[in-house]
Amino acid sequence: MKRLASILSALLLVSGCGDAVVGGECADGYEYCDGACRPSSVCHPSDGAGDVTVDAPSDSATDAGEADSTADSSASDSTLSDSTLSDSSAVDSPDSPGAETTTGDTGVVGSDTSVVDTGPADTCPAPPYNTTSNCGACGVACSGTTPLCKTKLDGTFACGPVCDAPTTLCPAGCVDLDVDPSNCGSCGKVCPTGLCNGGKCRGAKAGHVVVIGHDFVGTTPAMAVSRVIVNAVFLPAKNPVRLLAYEQWADPVAIANVKAILDDGALASGRTYVKTSAMTLAEFRDRLLVDDFDAALVFDQPKAPAGALDTIGADTKLSLDSFSRIGGVVVVLDGASGVSEMPRFLTASTMLGTSGHTVVTGKPVDVVAPADAVGVSVLSPYSAPTRSVSFTVTEAPSASLVTVVSEPVSTRPVVLHKVVFK
Repeated sequence: MKRLASILSALLLVSGCGDAVVGGECADGYEYCDGACRPSSVCHPSDGAGDVTVDAPSDSATDAGEADSTADSSASDSTLSDSTLSDSSAVDSPDSPGAETTTGDTGVVGSDTSVVDTGPADTCPAPPYNTTSNCGACGVACSGTTPLCKTKLDGTFACGPVCDAPTTLCPAGCVDLDVDPSNCGSCGKVCPTGLCNGGKCRGAKAGHVVVIGHDFVGTTPAMAVSRVIVNAVFLPAKNPVRLLAYEQWADPVAIANVKAILDDGALASGRTYVKTSAMTLAEFRDRLLVDDFDAALVFDQPKAPAGALDTIGADTKLSLDSFSRIGGVVVVLDGASGVSEMPRFLTASTMLGTSGHTVVTGKPVDVVAPADAVGVSVLSPYSAPTRSVSFTVTEAPSASLVTVVSEPVSTRPVVLHKVVFK
């Protein structure tokens, strides 16, 4: 055991002292202290301050180093923490300068982009929307049973069928099977007489068209002018007379006055009538069948949209023509009020060719054909009531077109009666 201790001690001295060890003992000038052979001056300072081990300064330096290291580490941690907080603040605060350039703000920029709408450009054309892709409004596409974009009476656009009611698509095109003599009741059925009404071929029978330059707004049953419309409506030899009246844009006062006049005339003559009002063009046109009605009354339409009466006249042409050619009576009133376009209706419907009218209110007018059925028992002359006109006729004179009442100075007709033959 003693030998083993000596060996370990020697090894310890060798490892701790290096050149300060000689023969297993501390060399001269060295002493064993703090586990190693150290200079005597270190183990025993000359100032006699007592034993000061080498550990003290070494520990102090080490501690200082450790402190510095700790401080550096703390400083580093603090700096890293501040940096992290700073980055976090930049991301979290939308008001932070330059925030839009940070990764965290990419979503904000994206949101801003959606607000200013940088998506697909608007492909809608400018109005009017009159194409099959944009009909009546942007994006309204026409298809299926309504493949066409059509103009309505009010000037707007809407999707519609190839053939508008009451027409039907036949090889010849869009035809009205109720009145078309080449397609009467069905496509391709031709009437030998050239007359079709109600989908049936008819024989020729004289009918009548009466055009009156009064709208009867300012009249009463007792006035001489009232006899004109009573004679016209009761031309059919039927009792009661079945009357279909077109009133869509008529003056309510005119409608009421005409009713009062007809009621009084029927009572005085022992005749009767049944009046049916049509409040739309389609209703008037489609119901005008000789099997159902004997006479048609078209009131002045002062409240119609500008230009609409051209279309109305063209749309009712076949119905009015077939109705009058097989014995029906058509009576048209004009008072030159509102849009003042009844001459355009008359021309477009072929009831009477006229280029215009002239106001003759308050002027005396003459009954120049007192023997005509429309002029019978009408006192002459009489004063043209409120809203009365004379017509400038472009239709060629004929034996079938009679001027019943005229304005004396110009001789322009105020009331006309046309007998319609096949």
